[in-house]
Amino acid sequence: MHSLQKFCVRTFCLVAILLLAVLPMIQNKQTTRAGTISSAAISVASSTESASTTYTITFTPATAATEQSSVSLGFQSPPDTKFGINNAAVATGSSAVFTGIGFLDTQYGGISVNASSLPAEVLTLKLSGITNPSKAGKYSVWIETRSGFSSLDSGSASVTIGTIGVQGTVSLPGNAGNAQYVYVEAQDSTDFGIRFGSSTDENGEYGIGGLTSGKSYTIQVFLSGDPNSNTTGYASPEPATITYAGTPITQNFTLAQATKSVSGTMVRSTSVAVANGRVAAMRMDGPGFVNTTTNSAGEYSMTMTGGKWEIRPDTWVGPGQVAPDYTFSGPGNQIKFVKDSSVETKTGVNFTVIIANSIITGTVSPVPSGGMAGIGIHNRGGFGTGTQLQSNGTFSARVPAGVYEIELFTDM
Repeated sequence: MHSLQKFCVRTFCLVAILLLAVLPMIQNKQTTRAGTISSAAISVASSTESASTTYTITFTPATAATEQSSVSLGFQSPPDTKFGINNAAVATGSSAVFTGIGFLDTQYGGISVNASSLPAEVLTLKLSGITNPSKAGKYSVWIETRSGFSSLDSGSASVTIGTIGVQGTVSLPGNAGNAQYVYVEAQDSTDFGIRFGSSTDENGEYGIGGLTSGKSYTIQVFLSGDPNSNTTGYASPEPATITYAGTPITQNFTLAQATKSVSGTMVRSTSVAVANGRVAAMRMDGPGFVNTTTNSAGEYSMTMTGGKWEIRPDTWVGPGQVAPDYTFSGPGNQIKFVKDSSVETKTGVNFTVIIANSIITGTVSPVPSGGMAGIGIHNRGGFGTGTQLQSNGTFSARVPAGVYEIELFTDM
């Protein structure tokens, strides 16, 4: 592979692995709340990693529903340490309004529970047959009540599995509150492939387990673009390095104020604007990830902190996403801001994407386990793109017509 191709594939893989870690954190909770669920709490019969156990979830809806209703639960976790929900069932001890499982989304940890009604009072939902994640940590469970097809209230609760190694709170600057639903990652300082993570809950609290005593870890905060988060206008803080000695470490963070901005357009090779196109920015000299979508005219804008950034169209197909009818190849546009709190603006960071009128599909066997995996696609002309490997080993990607080389990459 030519050196330019190697650089592009390597860069793409780094961004893709980050997306694999962050995107599942926002899967199953893409609607903003109508009302707020209160008094949400979760207890488990066993908090041991990989144990099959019963979850007891209590919560109070803000809005009552007197007709056929449902409760949707989203068990949030990275793809390499998922909750097992295949055998989930409503257990004895649940409030009488809960009548059974509506459906299971086993790939993304989603459970819908049918209810005859939903009174605005404390409700108890017991679910048996749930398998805990294989990695220790503090995990969030998203809760949403529905009446028919209408969303009513939403909220979240957290559950701790195993032993926590590092924990803390992510705050907004200026005593503006705590950062909700951001992703905190502990990465082995000597091995990029060894990392553990946790998303913050409604109180901005996180907890990461699985750490090895005597090892050093780099702790980083990533903003996910979750529509329910309160982090718009802020950016990731500088990372922290810890050495784990076998007892829990408290590491708090405060987000940085985003005083830099970049804007531009995305058009197809036919000069037609791309509406709702995803644009991602990854910081190259420190932690930082920002994403947004274009408007109907193909225009976008993002805010971030100082530093060196790479901006590029995001055509990666992650959990719950539909492949766009275009793709992008090669390095993105690099920009640089002064590392301070001054206001800076860069405009005209524009992109032309390639129309993707062909589809590549395939299967990997055996399916890689123990890490996160994806498919890299490139040709000898320098084009490169990729897509996620699904849990059953299948993959699909849109590309321009041509001849391609395909490779599997993992973080293991």
